[in-house]
Amino acid sequence: MPEIDDACALGDEYPAFDCQAPLMTLPGLIPPDAIDHQPYLFASPPDHLDKKSGVLNIGIAWAGRARHEMDPHRHRSCPVEMFAPLANQPDYHVFSLQPDPRTVDLSGLGIRDLSTEINHFGDTAALVAGMDIIITVDTALAHLAGAMGKPGMVLLAYTADWRWRQAPGESSWYDSLNIYQQPSPGDWSTVFDHVLKAVSTLK
Repeated sequence: MPEIDDACALGDEYPAFDCQAPLMTLPGLIPPDAIDHQPYLFASPPDHLDKKSGVLNIGIAWAGRARHEMDPHRHRSCPVEMFAPLANQPDYHVFSLQPDPRTVDLSGLGIRDLSTEINHFGDTAALVAGMDIIITVDTALAHLAGAMGKPGMVLLAYTADWRWRQAPGESSWYDSLNIYQQPSPGDWSTVFDHVLKAVSTLK
């Protein structure tokens, strides 16, 4: 981020500064019309993710952190099998950007697992840079794609965090992201029907 002059870890000595504000108070201090939606994080893709003509590179994540309150109680995560129809299309290359793919056989679904290339968030950013679009549930990957200006689709549970919503299909945070939310609890099928149609228009 070129606007950041320095970053300090907890416990480090602070440099000289003119004013300070706790991070989570900033949304209340910045008027909504002052938010700049231009990309502000940047990365270079790895060489093996070079763009192939006529093929969409799709990065996905289907599960949030297992201990997050939205997983065990509100079903933030979706079954990875829902992505299989995308992975079986010859014009799509589907890559898992899930840091912890757990015990799923992704190769059997036609999904390439890139988790071994992810050691830190910078690695994830590089992989995002190599994708044409990101499709993810409500995880940090959605925010990273939005911060990088990468086109994306955020898949939300019926009881999703209210902060994602501004108007149907739109994100109040990132211009490059579209929102797809369950119309009823547990209904991922309708969400993926909309996703498949939307992706088909990108060919």
